[in-house]
Amino acid sequence: MARPIIIAALALALSNASNSARADSADSGTRVVGLHNGFAADLVLVGAGLDSGFRQGMLCFVSRDGDKLAAVVLAEVRRAFSAGLIVDTRSNKAIRLGDVVSVKILKSQI
Repeated sequence: MARPIIIAALALALSNASNSARADSADSGTRVVGLHNGFAADLVLVGAGLDSGFRQGMLCFVSRDGDKLAAVVLAEVRRAFSAGLIVDTRSNKAIRLGDVVSVKILKSQI
């Protein structure tokens, strides 16, 4: 039942991000460019998308100064922006604009 609410929040957040973040910096890279505190879920807006290799369902970490703050699953990915759901917090620090977003890399045991 909450899925339509989350999808609507993602669409709104991504449209707001594409209108405001592009004006700030085209090279925002893999940084948090927006936050959306919703009724059903909190979303992190990332300044990278399909063009940077991001794909729906990827697990990412949000970090600041080398400390991992949260784990995020990308729920919606567009050409230049992504939106992720916060699935785990690893710190008592809040996510802020400009925090670094990186894709979780699985290490081979070979």
